Amino acid sequence: MATTYSASSAGRALYRAAWEVVGQKFFDTEKLADWSSWEHRFDELIDGEETAVRFIEQMLASLGDSYTRLVGFTLNNAPDAQPASPAGQGTSPDAAETGAPKSNNDVLVRKLSGNIGYIRIFSFENPSIVEQVTQGVEAVRSCDAFIIDLRDNGGGNVDWACSCAEFFVAKGPVGSIVRRLPDGRMWHRDVALFDEGMLFITKVTGEEERMEGFMRREPITVGKPVVVLINEHTGSSAEMMAAAIVESDKASGLVTSMGAPSFGKGIAQATVSVLDKVSIQITCARFMSPTDVWFGDAQQTVRNPVVPDVLVPETADDGPNAQLSAAFNWLKTRIQTAA
Repeated sequence: MATTYSASSAGRALYRAAWEVVGQKFFDTEKLADWSSWEHRFDELIDGEETAVRFIEQMLASLGDSYTRLVGFTLNNAPDAQPASPAGQGTSPDAAETGAPKSNNDVLVRKLSGNIGYIRIFSFENPSIVEQVTQGVEAVRSCDAFIIDLRDNGGGNVDWACSCAEFFVAKGPVGSIVRRLPDGRMWHRDVALFDEGMLFITKVTGEEERMEGFMRREPITVGKPVVVLINEHTGSSAEMMAAAIVESDKASGLVTSMGAPSFGKGIAQATVSVLDKVSIQITCARFMSPTDVWFGDAQQTVRNPVVPDVLVPETADDGPNAQLSAAFNWLKTRIQTAA
């Protein structure tokens, strides 16, 4: 009896700890309206940590957010286990957030004919991404026009994406991010670029606004034609960067976007360890475009994609090259007009 009681108690403690941390961190409080009813729902049924894990999965599923889920657990000294991904998770552009392998080289840079610089950024998940982009920029800095290719970039670290955006945004807002604090207050940060610096404006409910400024990297696209390429697999912080580049210089007519509407993912996740036994990925934040538009929740209920100025579908013959060709031809025309 003592063993049974101990196992049941350990299982209930694990389940309740998971219930508590999700209730503190999950962003969408409307989906937490019935959360209290889950606290003791399975008390009489939990006979150990294994059953607790199954009930935790049911509890998380009630939120209707496929990104908030169990991503690993270690019980009874067993090796880490990875639960199956929810339906559709594998097709999300946020492969890096689901544990997919990260490339060691996420930037491709070329000088195209006509002195057009081509910079493709595949992801913002690699810790060296800012260094990679910095090195790539140096190779094309002297070009007369640029293609910034963010197709199939599922996003990643927002701070790294903002740092990379410094090379392509002369001035203006980059975007904003909002998250819940454990005590229920809201944390809000706006990011903007100016001639010589990057500005962070942080607001926390009940506190004075805080402003922080930092020296910025020199932009290379000022006064030059630019095309930003996006598609339906451009998501998360890559959408923020694409919108920031286009919005920063819309009035000049030198910057445009081409391709297909982006994925529409304005939610961010954090992975939290619960009692060192289970790991839960929790949607804990939202982020918005430079014009304060929320991109949506990865097409689960809301989608506000970045819609390119010029829609260029992939063709049966050319595939993705159709979009690249359109960008190249548009830039050639702009260069000739300027000459």
